[in-house]
Amino acid sequence: ASEAGGQIAWLIPAALLLFVAGLWLRRRMVRTDAARAALIVWGSWLLVTLLTFSLMSGIFHAYYTVALAPATAALVAIGATLLWERRAELWSLALLAAVTLTTCGWAFVLLGRSTGWLPWLRWAVLAAGVLGAVGLLAGHWIRARVLTASVVVAILASLAGPTAYTLQTVATAHTGPIVTAG
Repeated sequence: ASEAGGQIAWLIPAALLLFVAGLWLRRRMVRTDAARAALIVWGSWLLVTLLTFSLMSGIFHAYYTVALAPATAALVAIGATLLWERRAELWSLALLAAVTLTTCGWAFVLLGRSTGWLPWLRWAVLAAGVLGAVGLLAGHWIRARVLTASVVVAILASLAGPTAYTLQTVATAHTGPIVTAG
């Protein structure tokens, strides 16, 4: 359902990209590698749940999407950490920049669904995402402070949409059993 996008979908593209990147980075590790095992468990959880929701028919409640949150969070954290550990290599920063652009581009789309609510936010997220991504790439050649600042901008840009939805939800009185964000 399209209303589920603002509930959970903010970081799903990043989780999927970082899942694939993480598996590729850990491909030559021993079978018992904890990071690879975690990626497989959380990635399987995310993919099976996404597939289940995609194939569901009948009644679907937006609160079902809470089942996606743990896997999404874990994959973003694990994948981003694995790439950040290789930040001295340009390809790693380029992939982090691509994840930032994808995440902020997707947030731009999701925020565009609520055109009457904070219409400037989608443009701010997009601009900050581009700035963060360019800074990540530039940080390879420029001082470490640029890289650090760019990571902060990229993270803030990536989380601005879901944070705004959360704050709006918390600040709004709701009635009934189902609370929805945004």
